Amino acid sequence: MSARTLTQLAVLLLGAVALALGGVLVSRELKGSSVAGPVDAGACADLDVAPKPVSPLTEGVALIIWPGPGVKVQLDGKPVVSLPEAPQSFFAGPHQLVVECDGPPRGLDFTLQPFTPGAVFAGCDALFVVGLVCDDCPETSAARKTAAKAGRDSGPFIAAAAQEKLELQEHQRARSVLTQRWNTLTERYSRVLQVVGREAPGPVAAANQRFEELSLGFRRAATNDDPVAQDLSIRTAEATLKVFVRASRLARPDDCAFQRRLTAAF
Repeated sequence: MSARTLTQLAVLLLGAVALALGGVLVSRELKGSSVAGPVDAGACADLDVAPKPVSPLTEGVALIIWPGPGVKVQLDGKPVVSLPEAPQSFFAGPHQLVVECDGPPRGLDFTLQPFTPGAVFAGCDALFVVGLVCDDCPETSAARKTAAKAGRDSGPFIAAAAQEKLELQEHQRARSVLTQRWNTLTERYSRVLQVVGREAPGPVAAANQRFEELSLGFRRAATNDDPVAQDLSIRTAEATLKVFVRASRLARPDDCAFQRRLTAAF
C-alpha cells in the first residue's frame, strides 16, 4: 500500500471520527440545554441554517476511454468514446465499464478520483487502465511501465502519455482551487469562532482540536502533491464546521440575536 493511499485512509478515518464525535457533542448540548422538551425550530428563524459547502457535490474529472478496432465500450450503461486528443469529463466516484468484442462482454467496476484523470485503452484481448482505482487496477507507476514496454505507437502508450499530461495539468489547477477552498473554509470557521466565544466551550474545544488535525493533514497532502487527500480534508472540515455550528446553536436556541450573528459569520 502506497504512502498516498495511507494518507487518504487516514483522512477518511479522521472524518468518520469527527462525525461520530459530532453526534455525541450535539446530543450532550441538547441534554445540557435549559429548554424543557424538544427545541422549537420556529423560535428563531436562523436556528436550522447551516453553512453552505465550499466544495461541489462532486468533481468533474477527465477520463480517456479509447476502444481499439472492433471494440465497443459502455460506461454506466451508455456507449462512450473519449479520445486522448479530446477527453470528456465524468463525475468523480464509482463507475462501471463494459467492453464488447469477440466473446462475452467484460466488465470493470472502478472509482474515478477527484483531480485524478484516468485512461482506458480497450483492446479485444486486454484492457489497459491507468489512474483509476479498482480491485485489479495497477498502481499508476506500474501501469506506465507496462505502457512503455508496449511501444510508442501502441494504444496503451498513447493513452498513458495523455493521462500523465492531463494529471500534471489537473494537479496544477488543484493546488490553486483546493488552497482557495481551504482558506475560505478556515476563514469562515474563524468568524464563527469569534461569534460563539464562551457560549459553547465544549463545541469550541472539540472543533479546535479537529481543525488542527485536519490542517496538519491538508498541509501534508499538499506537500505530497496529493489532491485526493486535500479534497478529503476539506470535506471532513466542512462536516466538522457544520456539527460545530449546530452544537453552538443548541447552546442558546432562544437567543435570536446570537443566531443571526452566527448566520452572518458564514
